[in-house]
Amino acid sequence: SLIGSGPSIVFQPIIDLTTGHTSAVEALARWHSPTQGPIGPDRFVAMAEQMGIVDQLDRHVLRKACREMIDQRDPATGKLLSVTVNISTIHLATDDFARSILQIVETANFDPNRLVLEVTESIGVEYDDVLGAQLDTLRGEGMRIALDDFGTGHSSLAQLETLAVDYLKVDRTFLFGLFNSTRRLRYLETIVNMAKA
Repeated sequence: SLIGSGPSIVFQPIIDLTTGHTSAVEALARWHSPTQGPIGPDRFVAMAEQMGIVDQLDRHVLRKACREMIDQRDPATGKLLSVTVNISTIHLATDDFARSILQIVETANFDPNRLVLEVTESIGVEYDDVLGAQLDTLRGEGMRIALDDFGTGHSSLAQLETLAVDYLKVDRTFLFGLFNSTRRLRYLETIVNMAKA
């Protein structure tokens, strides 16, 4: 199967710019084919979506991330690190989404207050009362929701008011050439101020 033993997981640190300390890590799936070498996440996630098993991929990554991060701390402060995990919009739309996430976290004995679920901004297209209720359930258990790749595609002010999210991850296109462009810096400042509001 595509999942099999599953992709490997790498952890990318998330740095608090005010302190310089690692506050969290993002769990990223990586796949290495014995015949094709490294396969990019865009490709294997798209394959999993086409095959109807992206929910299995999401759960596999979440299980591994919870297991590997259970006792991980920032070496400078000794604080337990939070972990962020990407969730497919297709998985979000399933009826048992919240239940399956809670079950994995409970089985791993992982503190839900240390978990951030990242969803892409295309969630705004799929958003309805059922999905909203599932996200509210997860947030009620202490998990946080991050809106990834914000600022392109389906973004809108109305979406920010409707979606119950805790973090906005600004799309990288806003960061390229940031310090050489006053205009781009103003855009970023506007997005940050809007997110705070």
